Amino acid sequence: MVYFPDANRVTIIGEPRGQPRSAFGDIIHIELPYTKSPLFITHNEFFRPNLSLDPELALYPDILVEKTQADFLSDTDGQLDRILALMSKLK
Repeated sequence: MVYFPDANRVTIIGEPRGQPRSAFGDIIHIELPYTKSPLFITHNEFFRPNLSLDPELALYPDILVEKTQADFLSDTDGQLDRILALMSKLK
């Protein structure tokens, strides 16, 4: 997800995505032979292309569109409707 905004190739619309930008992944699950306890080992580390932005706590959108209380209470996706309306204006 961070590759496109770091290359300035997309406009992100929505809410901040809260995961580490650089992280460990590709988890290997092992069961220890005597205790049968699970052990999880990661064997890859993924780095954000623009490391100067790495300390950020989230991937922040260029245009913030948050969910409202009305969005949570309704049967429609008001946040998506607002995003689609914004996108049609950006064309």
